[in-house]
Amino acid sequence: MARTVSDIKKEMTDVFVANTNVQAAYGLTPGKTFEEEFSVASIESILFYCLAFGLFVIYSFFDLFKKEIDQQIIDYTHPTLLLFANKMRLFQFGDMLIAETDKYDNTGLTDAQITARRVIKYSSAVEQDFTNGRFGIRMKVAGEDAGGNRIALPAPELTAARAYAKRFMPPGTYHEVTSTNADYLKLVLRVYYNPLVLNNQGQRLDGTVTDPLQDAIKEHLKNLPFNGRFNLTALADAMQEVEGINDPRIISAQTKYGLLPYADVADEIIPDSGYLKIYDPLTELTINWIASV
Repeated sequence: MARTVSDIKKEMTDVFVANTNVQAAYGLTPGKTFEEEFSVASIESILFYCLAFGLFVIYSFFDLFKKEIDQQIIDYTHPTLLLFANKMRLFQFGDMLIAETDKYDNTGLTDAQITARRVIKYSSAVEQDFTNGRFGIRMKVAGEDAGGNRIALPAPELTAARAYAKRFMPPGTYHEVTSTNADYLKLVLRVYYNPLVLNNQGQRLDGTVTDPLQDAIKEHLKNLPFNGRFNLTALADAMQEVEGINDPRIISAQTKYGLLPYADVADEIIPDSGYLKIYDPLTELTINWIASV
């Protein structure tokens, strides 16, 4: 970050007024600042400001140059999982790539138009042994609905995204791009609550929120990093933050993806799809409410 014009000017003027020859020539008092000796309208102050502004512009150009070089290093360095994940989020549905590149020509498009075309809002790349016996890179991707919830990409978007990935993957690298519905999450909880704040259904007595604990669980799942770890301790901490919840205890937690059966979560798990969802709170979220002052 470039220094401000005032910072640069002060650095120069401090040296200027501290010089004994300058002090003798101008009759300056040792120890006084430049501002105490010269008015803002003085020729000396104006000259120093002009010099400081010129240096500020040069420093700003160097900062911009460094930022561009750093970005080029990121873009053109050897392939990494992070690079693959970042590349997938640049995919633009329905747009042509520049010939012989993996980039788009967005000339004439607004930021809003570009954002709308970038249908992949979440992505992660992991090394994986696939069921076909191959080892390679799996790129998990997801879109987003109007409510900000993660969703699987529609088939046309996923097909196009797979074609896009072939343009930047290193030759000979086996890879798959997947986008599936959220893994299922089933919870059984025993929750000790404050009867001065909540009723025996977990609803606020003042009527402001119907399901504060359920809302907190949903928000916690929504805010988990894509393809991040779902941790039971972190979930308990999130529930503990709800006013009126004294002691939330997780009796059991189970997840599953696809047609596989539910499996217990001992401590933490990374969902296969990259994210989790309680699809039916009536059957997948069981809460035993116990009053406790």
